[in-house]
Amino acid sequence: MVKYLVLIIGVCFLQAVGAKEKMISSEELKLHGTSASCWILIEKTVYDVTEYIGVHDSLRYDIRKWCGTDSTMAYSKKDQSGKAHSKKADLLLKKFKIGLYQPD
Repeated sequence: MVKYLVLIIGVCFLQAVGAKEKMISSEELKLHGTSASCWILIEKTVYDVTEYIGVHDSLRYDIRKWCGTDSTMAYSKKDQSGKAHSKKADLLLKKFKIGLYQPD
């Protein structure tokens, strides 16, 4: 838990000091459409969730089908329950942020 808190604080600090955001095109996003390299798009932000796939599988839902795609709807309304993800999930997701989506 402390490890995640330190990481989140670090990410927030980098954003606050104006670290330049990487811009990711739809073509680049599509290149990461496998479980070996799984990037997802959620509300204009791209996340590399490759290392999280195994953890999420233990939650009994396979997110691999969303690799390389816009996952906004799937994230905002979980497929199984139709409910939004928790605030804890939102905080955890920040750990995986790699850039902003730039539509073609």
